[in-house]
Amino acid sequence: MEVSLRKYANIRGVSLAAVQKAVKTGRIRLESSGKINVEKANRDWRENTNPMQAKPVDVQDVSISVTDAPLKDTRGATYNQARAANEFYRAMFMKERLKKFKSEVVDRQKVNNHVFRLARATRDLIAGFPARRAAVIAAKLKADEHETLVVLEDEFRDLLSEIGDFGKPL
Repeated sequence: MEVSLRKYANIRGVSLAAVQKAVKTGRIRLESSGKINVEKANRDWRENTNPMQAKPVDVQDVSISVTDAPLKDTRGATYNQARAANEFYRAMFMKERLKKFKSEVVDRQKVNNHVFRLARATRDLIAGFPARRAAVIAAKLKADEHETLVVLEDEFRDLLSEIGDFGKPL
């Protein structure tokens, strides 16, 4: 059913200026006759109007059709679809900020630096072991201290090369 702008304003319960503004901004479209198709205009009004600024509407205008599914191409998105997408991404962003604030998430670079320092300290501790303990081991075994140091260094060098070779399992 096609009606004039003034009649449509009465049907919607809004002012004529509101309908004229909706036509001017492209929220609703005029037919080629210069009149408004009520069904199309109601659908366009619902899809292209910020619900937070809209006045309450009739029960007959609340029906939702299958064509209201989200669009894959965002260039043709309605106001409500764009707003829903915006709210979704803002919520996801805030959720991540909250996790970081609650220390549930850590900075990747800090973790990498910590692991690197830990691995270096472990390597240095293992590499220095033969020099620090060769004398004690030689005394317990009643062996030559230098001979014990050479054997321990060879064994630890082999161990470190096995650890460094990620192709072989330990």
